Amino acid sequence: MIEDAAGVKLSRQQRMRIAASEALKPSDLLTSRAGLLDGIVNKEELD
Repeated sequence: MIEDAAGVKLSRQQRMRIAASEALKPSDLLTSRAGLLDGIVNKEELD
């Protein structure tokens, strides 16, 4: 999902996933995916 002109918000988790997918190479995604998802879940719980 993409934020539209009316300002429909992406969740923090969705924004982080998009940023991560843009920042990491495909091979990095395969090796770090579990740790990344654990970090996202932990941040969501703290908020």
